[in-house]
Amino acid sequence: EAAREAARAAAEAAEEPLNPHDVEIRFEDYHDEDTQIQVIMDLVDNELSEPYNIFTYRYFVNNWPNLTFLAWHGDKCVGVIICKLDHHKSGTYRGYVAMLVVIKRYRKLGLGRELVRRCLTVMQREGADECVLEVECNNEGALRLYQSLGFIRDKRLEKYYLNGHDAFRMKLRFKKPCPWREPQEDDGIFKAGLEFLEKEKEKTRRQMEERSELAEAIRNMDLGKEDVGEEDQTLGLGLWRDGPLWLQYPGKYDPPKPEESSSPS
Repeated sequence: EAAREAARAAAEAAEEPLNPHDVEIRFEDYHDEDTQIQVIMDLVDNELSEPYNIFTYRYFVNNWPNLTFLAWHGDKCVGVIICKLDHHKSGTYRGYVAMLVVIKRYRKLGLGRELVRRCLTVMQREGADECVLEVECNNEGALRLYQSLGFIRDKRLEKYYLNGHDAFRMKLRFKKPCPWREPQEDDGIFKAGLEFLEKEKEKTRRQMEERSELAEAIRNMDLGKEDVGEEDQTLGLGLWRDGPLWLQYPGKYDPPKPEESSSPS
């Protein structure tokens, strides 16, 4: 192990520093075990201290291929991220960053940020509540990266790694989108709601037009005083101009009592 680290350090020292303006990075998602899984394994084994077997890689990449991304510089893989997204026992729909590796020579080009950002975008699109990860307490670069993306330190895990180092568990809570959003073309619920509102609006419009027409007709009716006789008891309403109230409202008004005839004494 020590010999391998020394050889790698010597190789990195011999390489010329990269000019960010001259580096073209290509990102690709995971889609083929035959051509990609060995590349991922070699990269992770060379850069991380934690050992993983092929079954660990297959668990992640076969169940969540949309949460594995690789970064390429020409024909050389220089970065990879492997994540998952499932229901946690706490009841949350939780994303998890299992591995993030960028070759040391490429670490100040923003590749780590871009790889994490792509996975976070997928998680949020899939409805995740949060994302968690572990990072060594003495890995200042990784801590700065995750904190700049909104992660906070959730707890300290003593002697979490095989090398005896402690880890911080970091957590990012996703902001939920506002439920009152513009309807999409394929959003059946919103389309049904809009159709209902349009029907109600049209129904209300017709009712208002009918009432407006009725009000106009009433205003145009000739109900002047000259059409109402002095004997009319409807006080000018013109509802029944040809009869007294006791005929128009049976039972409400008593009919007039007949005049008593006076007999001669």
